[in-house]
Amino acid sequence: MPHKSPRPFPIQMEVEFLDRLSEPVREGRAESVSAIIRAALAQYDFTNVVVVHPAQLQISVRLPAATRNNLKKVSRAKHTSVGQLVRAAVEAYLPSLEVPVAPGDPALEPARAPLRKPRKGWLAFGNAGPLFRVRMSTPPPLSTWARNVSPSPTLAIDAKAKAMLAAGEDVCSFAAGEPDFDTPQFIKDAAIAALQGGKTKYAPTPGIEPLRQAIADRYAAEYGYKIAPSQVVVSPGGKYSCYLGILATCNPGDEVIIPAPYWVSYPEMVKLAGATPKFVLCDDKAGFKLTPALLKAAITPKTKLLVLNSPSNPTGAIYNRAELAALADVCVAHNLYVLADEMYEHLIYDGHQPVNFAMLGTEVEKRTITIAGFSKTYAMTGWRLGTLVAPAPIARACAELQSQMSSNATTFAQYGALAALQEKAKATAALAEMKSAFDRRRKLLHAELNKIPGVTCLLAGGAFYLFPNISGFGLKDIDFCAKLLEQEKVAVVPGSAFGAEGYLRLSYATSDEIIKKGVARLAKFCAELKK
Repeated sequence: MPHKSPRPFPIQMEVEFLDRLSEPVREGRAESVSAIIRAALAQYDFTNVVVVHPAQLQISVRLPAATRNNLKKVSRAKHTSVGQLVRAAVEAYLPSLEVPVAPGDPALEPARAPLRKPRKGWLAFGNAGPLFRVRMSTPPPLSTWARNVSPSPTLAIDAKAKAMLAAGEDVCSFAAGEPDFDTPQFIKDAAIAALQGGKTKYAPTPGIEPLRQAIADRYAAEYGYKIAPSQVVVSPGGKYSCYLGILATCNPGDEVIIPAPYWVSYPEMVKLAGATPKFVLCDDKAGFKLTPALLKAAITPKTKLLVLNSPSNPTGAIYNRAELAALADVCVAHNLYVLADEMYEHLIYDGHQPVNFAMLGTEVEKRTITIAGFSKTYAMTGWRLGTLVAPAPIARACAELQSQMSSNATTFAQYGALAALQEKAKATAALAEMKSAFDRRRKLLHAELNKIPGVTCLLAGGAFYLFPNISGFGLKDIDFCAKLLEQEKVAVVPGSAFGAEGYLRLSYATSDEIIKKGVARLAKFCAELKK
């Protein structure tokens, strides 16, 4: 039986890498196009290679049209062809391959058919010697979830600012999404005692019983919301609590309404659940708040869930009881679940009082998943402790989901959280100190921002963020932020990261000194843009 000629083995090059081939060469930042292509080929695993028969090695590389055009420019400058550029790169790389040869392998018979001609848009190249059939291909693509999820821009900018600070640069960072206070000592002491007392084993998935009871008692005392401990799920972080609530209620194809500006993780969580985020822009003219009319206009037969965050990250906006009640009426009328993210519930200023969405009515309670935690109220962001309160069937589903994904939140950390709820006098004093500082900084930052020509900023009622409008400067907010960091060493987050182009998020969870110095630099930068 004649031996079939192997098909050319395609190596799919990195498109992003290839699209940039010509620039490094023209700018003298790389030895040659060949060197760049060899580096790309080195990413592939050629260890599983078998000699097929004496002939000519033939491998095909498909180049995107844009890349071929770029390479043509380089080839003309070097008086050669695109094919020769690629061929030289690969042939220089191939001799380094180790090819195992099995003695007596019947595959060593000579070929009886000519090699296939490469398809249009592909380049074939080879060298004298045996023909290799490369059995392995590039690894399979990552999952749809992994490929579609976006990295957190807030964490990325904060990390860059911290790296610049670590390198000795004088950076004024407004990017942080966490209090600049330390966790109160009595909370740390309780966790240390638990650790030393052997609280290092697995705990019940939804949380240790004393903590769940204390959380239920807190809701009863603060809001009159009477729940059983079985309706409480303690998770490794409020972000994870939100994700559990979405996973427990949404199916692939469902729509989830997310008012914008929104916390950056909401859309990604919805996508990871297979559902579709549907954004409703609520700009500064609307006080960054969703209205019943906007909500009604966004509802379709596929709508399953509304995500509502008050106080808001990134705007600091808070809804009053009447505003929330009006939205609740729409949700009940259309039979929607509500994920009420109340993580910043205790960071509210100007005499406003927090409102628990679930307590707006019996029918509302049946549909509400309340998210909170310890990160913002007690400066415990690194402890990773979030709480979810929901009707029993939803809470049970969330606990079962968590049992298969993370199990319990860190056991000894839960005892620190328990101390925060049980030692009320100490907790109240620590929170009051932090709120006082945040309130002072809020007013300072707001006043200074509004002194800058071209900048307008609402005074937020909660959290520790302001969200000024910089749309009048003629720059996209992401470019504004990049230039501001580069030229003035001020780190802020673009509003587009939160679904609202033309704004900035500034956190005042930083010192008064940083606020004054950073805003002065921002004012200088804006003045230059106005020239």
